[in-house]
Amino acid sequence: MQPANNNKKFLLFVFFCATMCFNSLFAQQKPLFTHYVFNDYYYNPAIASSIDGADFKFLYRHQWAGLEGQPQTATFSSCGSLKQFPLGLGGSIYFDKTGPLRNIGFNVSGSYGIRLGEARDRSMIAAGISLGIVRFSMESGTTTRDPSDAAVLAAEDGKIAPDIGLGVYYKWKGLYAGFSIPQIAQTSLKLAADDPNDMNKLIRHYFVAAGYRFEVAEKFEMEPSFLIKGVKAAPVQGDFTLRGIYDELVWLGFSYRTGDAASIFAGVLIKELFEIGYAYDITTSDLNSVSNGSHEIVVAYKWSREVRRGQEVR
Repeated sequence: MQPANNNKKFLLFVFFCATMCFNSLFAQQKPLFTHYVFNDYYYNPAIASSIDGADFKFLYRHQWAGLEGQPQTATFSSCGSLKQFPLGLGGSIYFDKTGPLRNIGFNVSGSYGIRLGEARDRSMIAAGISLGIVRFSMESGTTTRDPSDAAVLAAEDGKIAPDIGLGVYYKWKGLYAGFSIPQIAQTSLKLAADDPNDMNKLIRHYFVAAGYRFEVAEKFEMEPSFLIKGVKAAPVQGDFTLRGIYDELVWLGFSYRTGDAASIFAGVLIKELFEIGYAYDITTSDLNSVSNGSHEIVVAYKWSREVRRGQEVR
């Protein structure tokens, strides 16, 4: 009985994913990350101007472990600013797999920052733009209600669409805040010849993120932060996080994602250059009966022009 039940769950999951992708009933085409604080450039291209040197980050997320066809996402990004000019440059690639669906993307970005105030209390406001391409595809032979469906057949061949994102970012001491709009052009994937409602296209997303890092005791800091995600035809979703950092070396944090999961994460800074972090999500949605939670790892390297004790490495 158990294999039959698993097969039934898998077929239901495949159909659910296919329906969400090709009818745009799923709201968020952009993957979720518990480590959004460490993967902030993925959401906002303006952040590159605030980096002193260059950041290199790899993140892997395995969502809803134990469920066949579960989402798996990997991203690699690099960004930084020029030495004498607040021009930020960057690029990223990502791969997202959910059941039979594949999503591969690549983008490059540029941003410009304006520094305000005296050197000691200097803040920065920056604006950025990213340009890239996205390829959606579906594995051939996927079981659906209608094997001859034109959208499914087109997806099996793969569809490529251009992508444009915009963002603004502000940073002052331990305070940071940003607003970004990925997929602003809402490019059509042209999966179906008859699409009067423009359902088969990249959907515009809206991200608002902010946080504040402050000292509460000698060698101990706290950092509350949040990421709000909005997209058409879906409820607004928020990640709310509290992280404690000891001696700029180790950290422990807790996070809650509305309608989805509660998380715990931890990490360590090595030689003021390398960051390694791990997060575990406890599913709180209806999928908790078939999911063993989600796992996420992040590995980062920062090349800084002036690596010194006490400098924030993000």
